[in-house]
Amino acid sequence: MLSVKGAPVKSTVQYIVSKLEDRLPPFTAQLPPGIKEWFSSPILATKNYSAEDLARLMEAYAATIGGDPEAVYMEMGRASADYSLNTIHRMFLAIGTPEMMVPRGAAAWNSYYDQGTMKATTEGPGTAMMQLSGVRLPHRAICMRITGWMEKFVDLASGKKATILHTQCTLQGGALEEWTGRW
Repeated sequence: MLSVKGAPVKSTVQYIVSKLEDRLPPFTAQLPPGIKEWFSSPILATKNYSAEDLARLMEAYAATIGGDPEAVYMEMGRASADYSLNTIHRMFLAIGTPEMMVPRGAAAWNSYYDQGTMKATTEGPGTAMMQLSGVRLPHRAICMRITGWMEKFVDLASGKKATILHTQCTLQGGALEEWTGRW
């Protein structure tokens, strides 16, 4: 079972809390007991949490606000990148090129998740491919969260609006997870 470090979990909880405000108590009340417990407690950055539970939390939030769940999951991924890419990271991204930074962004996978290997290659100016092997993501919410995180990362590295597409998915029979990016 895939585990995720507390930082991505914490950014998700902070995002939900900031968006729900007065709707937070009924939202929290309807969460499954295990998720409710850690949602309502301090999230420890170094602790491992179930990626499946994170997906279920994201799914519950998307159901609460309505609309396109995949767009919600991507927005949560972008917010997570905003949270995790602090001032030092942003300065580093600003002085590098996307072609230089995308492989470094892929290397961040192992800082947050306990399974799989993420590799990135630039396919030429303004394009890249990212592949995640050795793990099956537990839910489409995680796939789209990663897509949103990658988009924000490349936006910051390129100064342009990036488009990241999740082109291969193990949940849909793919051999691995794959994303292509353009900026």
